Amino acid sequence: MKKQESSYHQIQSKLWVILSTSSRKNPLSILDDIIIWFLILLNTTLLGLNSFPALSENETFTLFYRYITMGSISVFFLEYILRFWSCISQSQYSHSLWGRVRFVFSFLSIIDIIVIFSVVLFGPQGNLVFLRLVRISKAVEYFGHDDEFSPALILKRTFLNKKEELFITILFSIGLMLLCTFIIFYFEGKVQPAKFDNITPSITWVFSVLTNTSLIEFTPITTAGKIFHILMRILGVVIIGLPVGIITGSFISEITESRRQRILRKNSTILLDSFQHEQKVSIRRLMETLGLDSERKALDLDVSMSRLSLSQDKIFEAAKFSPCLRVRACKQNIDSPYEDNLVLEAFPVNTSFGSFIDRESNIHVISTQSVGDMAIGHFSRLVASAANANYYSNEFFSSGNLVKETQINFANNELYNSGDPISGPLLEWVNILTENIQKGDTVVYLGTASAQREPIFHLLCGGKKGQDNFADIEEPTVDNIRLVQEFYSELCVGMKEFDLPVTSHSDFGNTNKNHLS
Repeated sequence: MKKQESSYHQIQSKLWVILSTSSRKNPLSILDDIIIWFLILLNTTLLGLNSFPALSENETFTLFYRYITMGSISVFFLEYILRFWSCISQSQYSHSLWGRVRFVFSFLSIIDIIVIFSVVLFGPQGNLVFLRLVRISKAVEYFGHDDEFSPALILKRTFLNKKEELFITILFSIGLMLLCTFIIFYFEGKVQPAKFDNITPSITWVFSVLTNTSLIEFTPITTAGKIFHILMRILGVVIIGLPVGIITGSFISEITESRRQRILRKNSTILLDSFQHEQKVSIRRLMETLGLDSERKALDLDVSMSRLSLSQDKIFEAAKFSPCLRVRACKQNIDSPYEDNLVLEAFPVNTSFGSFIDRESNIHVISTQSVGDMAIGHFSRLVASAANANYYSNEFFSSGNLVKETQINFANNELYNSGDPISGPLLEWVNILTENIQKGDTVVYLGTASAQREPIFHLLCGGKKGQDNFADIEEPTVDNIRLVQEFYSELCVGMKEFDLPVTSHSDFGNTNKNHLS
């Protein structure tokens, strides 16, 4: 049932992209835009030609005009119905009922309804297809490197980022116009009562002077009125210049920022591409032989600067820009007393908490410490890939973080069982876990034991420190302790080939019931 719903949602999402966006990467979306724009321009042209009596009275032209109009409206109606059906695939219209209601009352949807029903009710005489010329403005989405930096969105952000300044400027302009209205009425109203019988002509004249338009013919005759007229001409430059300057400055800033963002995206892509393969050739070949994914665990800043020709500042900016990169301090070698080396880590991000990879498996690999401990995210991700398991990784939240808002311990059971309401990333984490993990599934929790501890692998399932025999564990954290014992024996044999020691509870106990493991 879940797969059917997912497939159904994917169809709606793909249909929405085709019909409601202008994506250069989607040929069907381009074809849809070409057809719709052609019909809009054709109908608008025919509507203009129909205004000539010689054509409007011609039976052949009239019949052709009718067929084109009705055919176009049929296409517009079908397209509207499909957009109405697929709109709930988008987050802003996600509710099956109210989402569609919101879609119906959107600006472009209202225009579509007016155009369609005007022809349905009044025939070709009610052709208002020219209103859909608004949709052709979407053509600007094809310019720019991607949607985020398209001219349309840059222009939109130009106004949105300066809305407070523009609002204050508009209020100032309105207040100034009202003040000037009463002043000129006071000076000229008594000496020219025929032209100023009420305040309305004053408003029109002041607007004309301040905006340099000719809405009303009037010349002040009093000395005070003439002086004030000159001052208003100067004020008009200020009133027009203020919003124009604000918008122009904002537009230039947005253009500059969009260029900076493109450079950051390019640099972050270069860095992410550097993680595609393991650094050591021997390990890379071994992984390829075993049919396992191979990716770099970490990238030294010195290496990235020398081999990728990126400065340290550019690397830091790219890591800050990309949610899939982070700079981590680690030890140069195991004997280093301090964390004296800076490296980059890369990780996939598709949720608010980090990574969720759904392989539709009954095996689940969970890592809550990917952000807190070096390389555990890389290790757990490769384990999940090798086992073809579902993967859940917290990449942003840790009790050791410096920022208080992100100091959340995802491995703390009290966080889940306290009864306190949860929200945000933790809520998404819990929802994804509960939706995908079913009773009887195998759940593997991977975490780090300590910064410097041998053996390399610790298999823990609720035993006390020094308790090597799995059968002696009083309260194991697994249902079938025998299977764990068998897996432990196989792991010891397998890792011995690579000279990697494995232990259970010899050096590390696991009796903390408040820990997720």
